[in-house]
Amino acid sequence: MLRMRGSMAFFVAFLVVLPNLLMHAQNSAALRVDEHGTRIRLAANPTVEIPVINVSDKGVTGTLELDLLNTNGTLDSAVKTTFQAGRGNSVLKIVWPPDYFEKTAPPSLGWQRLRYKLIPEPASALPEVQGIVQLSQARLWG
Repeated sequence: MLRMRGSMAFFVAFLVVLPNLLMHAQNSAALRVDEHGTRIRLAANPTVEIPVINVSDKGVTGTLELDLLNTNGTLDSAVKTTFQAGRGNSVLKIVWPPDYFEKTAPPSLGWQRLRYKLIPEPASALPEVQGIVQLSQARLWG
């Protein structure tokens, strides 16, 4: 009985500690995107601003892929460019082709999603960073 309690206590402790370890591993990634800080400027030159946090010991360069997905999850528009992220916090500013935002009403943008993928140069030995931001959560301004 005592042995069973010890095993049960270990199992419960493991279940309590595991999520914290996983969360710490996710938060300690050397390169990550601050999704809540994503902004889209809808003026003459539409611009997507993506805040990047780089806690590695050096700057990172690579390829950035951005896709606007409609409510069906299909691709409406895409941009592929290079990026540079210095150490610490930086904001990647990507000019979007204006024709897409000219034909899309701002209220309908909230239903769309922005899929991003940062692909660091192989020499950095950093993994890809990817995710999806619901545009209703992004700050739109014009």
